[in-house]
Amino acid sequence: MADWQPRGTVDTLEIASLTRKTLLIRTKEDSAVTDVVAALDETQSRIVLLLVGGSDQLDAGLREKLKTLFSSTILPAAIEAGALILDGTPPATMQLVGDCVAFRRYAPPVVGVAPASCVTFPGSPAQGNGLTALNQDHSAFVLVPGDRWGAELAARTDR
Repeated sequence: MADWQPRGTVDTLEIASLTRKTLLIRTKEDSAVTDVVAALDETQSRIVLLLVGGSDQLDAGLREKLKTLFSSTILPAAIEAGALILDGTPPATMQLVGDCVAFRRYAPPVVGVAPASCVTFPGSPAQGNGLTALNQDHSAFVLVPGDRWGAELAARTDR
């Protein structure tokens, strides 16, 4: 496994699955937004769609309706507009969006924002109960300081 690489005030790490590479960007309390944007250079866009979920437990019927909405409307519109999708809380939202882009030939860049202490990924030293595995169908994740879901909200909306 490769080591985290410093890029300004953030660190980056690329992890690979069978179908795509996912960039992890680890921030610190004093990380500059410009360094996060620079690390995302391949996924930059003038248009950003922000998806914010409301529940970590989705009813199966609602999940299917949302999956249809994302797959048939939101993702094609994002592709046509050249938009980046920014998602996060709760973990079920990230999973749903990742599932929708998983098998698409063309997908918009999808960037998740999550508290670093709440997630795990292949090769991560953090493993165990209560941690959410990152959905590797995302283009990138911005991992912010925090030990509870909700800590990432300020990072998605500040500045």
